[in-house]
Amino acid sequence: MSRLPAIAAALLAAAAATVPVQPAVAAGAMSTASSDGTGASVLKGFAAALGHPVKAPSAELDPGSTANVLFVLAPETAFTATEAGRVRDWVVAGGTLVYCGTGDGNLDRALGLARTRPADVGNALATVPLFDDVNDVDLNGGTPFVAGAEQVVFMRDVDRGPEALVAAMGRGRLYALAGGDVFSNDLLHNSGNGALAADLIDLVPAAATVVFDEVHHPGGPAASGLGWAGTPWGAGILWAVFALFLALALRGRAFGPRVPLRASPDRSTAEYAGAVGRLLRRSRARAQTLQVLDLAARRAVAEQAGLRAGLPQDQLLDALSLRAPELGRRLAEAEAALAGASGDDERLRRVAADLHDLAHPPVGRIQTTEERS
Repeated sequence: MSRLPAIAAALLAAAAATVPVQPAVAAGAMSTASSDGTGASVLKGFAAALGHPVKAPSAELDPGSTANVLFVLAPETAFTATEAGRVRDWVVAGGTLVYCGTGDGNLDRALGLARTRPADVGNALATVPLFDDVNDVDLNGGTPFVAGAEQVVFMRDVDRGPEALVAAMGRGRLYALAGGDVFSNDLLHNSGNGALAADLIDLVPAAATVVFDEVHHPGGPAASGLGWAGTPWGAGILWAVFALFLALALRGRAFGPRVPLRASPDRSTAEYAGAVGRLLRRSRARAQTLQVLDLAARRAVAEQAGLRAGLPQDQLLDALSLRAPELGRRLAEAEAALAGASGDDERLRRVAADLHDLAHPPVGRIQTTEERS
């Protein structure tokens, strides 16, 4: 057997394993892959429209040196202490973090954030002129902050307290907003929400990379179970499996000798005639059998006498009486016996034999009157 199918299957398996799986993000999640009202796909498109490369972590949140701005939008799965520490170290090294949410224990502790009781829906007003074009921001609930000594509140609600603050952390900067849906598709078009998003993105140069955390949303890359495939060691495992499969396919042996397929022989005329006869007998179609035999005999007799095929019965007998009287007489006698042969197998056999002898004379062709003279 050819090894080409096995090689093709190996290539398809490798391609399927290396194609990234697109997550199906649940409606309501603050994910940039969600286009409903509570998603954040508009914000991602906004950042791209402003000229920034946009990325999302594939397996674990590790901005590294590729990110200049990191958006963490209402994480729905908890940060581990390791992840939170990695984000803090990245900010201290010079990154800009925009953190929106009602609070994640490990991430809040790593960033030095303290909060009060949960708040209701409301508007936050600017208290510090941090952004000239932002005066108020629509909020969809949140947990207000308790500002520390190194943290500056730039948005406050009169009744609830600090809703947004900024803090310098090493060479980087943290912007924290209490509302998790501040930059959702619905609220981004309201009041100063869009202006605030644009100002936060423009804090870095035009070509700076903007990263959105998709790991901590249900249905994101980490939740799919295939996040490891995007890591360097995961890719190495996949290619090792592919190489092993390909090697086995190339070195494999067939099970036993090659046996060529035999072409089915054509059925002989006798077999075909026998099959038709058995079919007619099982269906008890004596009259149809006699009709078929009579038509075949008339065509053969007309050909023997040099007459045109398809002549009506009377015209054929009249023409035969002139060109081949003996042949016409025998055909008339055989056709006269057709009516009484349909009810008996033995009479049917004798009439069929007579018609066959007319169509296929055992000795030569019957001579016409002109040929005998």
